[in-house]
Amino acid sequence: MAKLPYMQFYPSDYQADVRRLSMSSQGAWMQILCVLWRAPKPGRLTLTVEEWARELGCPASDITLYITDLEHHQVGKILREVIENVEHITIISKRIVREKSKQSLALKRKQKQRHTQMSRGSHALVTPQSQQSHAEESESESESEIRIIKDKEKKERRVKKDCDPPTVVAETPAQQVWNRYETAYLARYKTEPMRNAMVNGQIASLIKRIGVEAAPEVAAFYVRHNDQFYIRKGHPIGLLLQNCEGLHTQWKTGKTVTHAQARKIDETQGRVNVFQEIINERKGEAVDVKAT
Repeated sequence: MAKLPYMQFYPSDYQADVRRLSMSSQGAWMQILCVLWRAPKPGRLTLTVEEWARELGCPASDITLYITDLEHHQVGKILREVIENVEHITIISKRIVREKSKQSLALKRKQKQRHTQMSRGSHALVTPQSQQSHAEESESESESEIRIIKDKEKKERRVKKDCDPPTVVAETPAQQVWNRYETAYLARYKTEPMRNAMVNGQIASLIKRIGVEAAPEVAAFYVRHNDQFYIRKGHPIGLLLQNCEGLHTQWKTGKTVTHAQARKIDETQGRVNVFQEIINERKGEAVDVKAT
């Protein structure tokens, strides 16, 4: 059965589902929906983290963050299982499963009608009575479909009347930073980070120092950073603020530098400076000897 080249999209439902996700996770969820729509079993797909990363065209570390964010805010249905020591992640969209089932039934019904019409046209004697019977049957089927659609529309109107539409509240810059930090923290430590008035003040200072757009990305980058010093401290917001400019540079360039590496560079540079001073002194002594 041919697949339809489009899928139905419900903006209000989508915004209500993803309003608590970070902007990156919202984009990832839209890409995942497209993948699920064209999956062999529409609405459900099981892949490894690396396979999901290839499907979405992003690093595996980002996939881990996105899926953790989806799980935490209960967007879609996420199932995890280990097969041959490799974690497989199943993502399910109930909406797509439901829509695909409806489309499949509709296509089967149309095929059955077409087959019936062809059979009648080739094998049955066409009489005014048979034509009238066929017309009445088609009209009955059409009326049934129209009645189903109208009933559905009435039900939707009642629901809309009884329930106010979900209010989509725009995230503040501080909330965007916290959401990215919290998602990365949950993925790494399997527990929620602590948030208090001091943390809120530190987030505000972070945004002022490195900007609204960069702050959420740098916050997530920081928690994924494997510097042993950060790990021993538990990646607190205070250290993020303390080193935010350097972390911003590392995030921007894609070059991660740990504290140990930085110390080694400093030591190497120190030795180079000492050697350079000795060389300069020797050159000065040589000039003095030559002058005398």
